[in-house]
Amino acid sequence: MKIYLDTSVTNVWLFGRDKEAERFEQTVRLFDTINAGRLEAIVSLYTVQEVFAYCADNFPTELVAIA
Repeated sequence: MKIYLDTSVTNVWLFGRDKEAERFEQTVRLFDTINAGRLEAIVSLYTVQEVFAYCADNFPTELVAIA
């Protein structure tokens, strides 16, 4: 089965450990299921762009170092 990972799920996985503890635990279980091969995840280019925008808004000095 394939699932679509939108930006809200991806951002919780990447940045939500402290800010969204309840959703983070559920997201960890989802990613564990994906990593075990029981689900196939699809991420669109839009999600990648939105994660980058989130990083630019929340971690601007780190992005300057990358560029």
